[in-house]
Amino acid sequence: MQDAFGALAFFAKQSYVDKERVALLGFSAGGVATLAALKKRDTQIFEIPSGLDFAAGIAFYPCYGSSLDTVKPVLILNGEDDDWSKQSVCHSMMNLRPARAAAVKLISFPNAVHGFDRPSLYPGRMAFGHWIEYNANAAERAAQAVRDFLVDSLGRDR
Repeated sequence: MQDAFGALAFFAKQSYVDKERVALLGFSAGGVATLAALKKRDTQIFEIPSGLDFAAGIAFYPCYGSSLDTVKPVLILNGEDDDWSKQSVCHSMMNLRPARAAAVKLISFPNAVHGFDRPSLYPGRMAFGHWIEYNANAAERAAQAVRDFLVDSLGRDR
């Protein structure tokens, strides 16, 4: 997670970046890190200018029991049949989120498992005791959901 803030600090200094509209995106453990990065931080290893923060987050299959304690817009994308990032855990996370986390949205894809967005995972296979497999329909729907979320959360070019 700390490396994401290092990247944010770097990119915020670039003339081609609108530092008010930077979203963080992560997959699996990176999705968990995305959720953690959107929470209030007490410590930071990088010098981050006051007020600089991610505007939104997108987390693919991050449901391992993380807290959704954020006021930032967050999109969670998960396969309903994922045996690693379990759908029941996604629902628990959503049900237990505080009221201030109203901008968190979960989209679940039927017949999709861990890695559903990665074409290189076709055909599917076992990895660390879990089934991973590409699902073209879920991948296309997820890509569109990400585009829509970014427009809704960060706005179009100003």
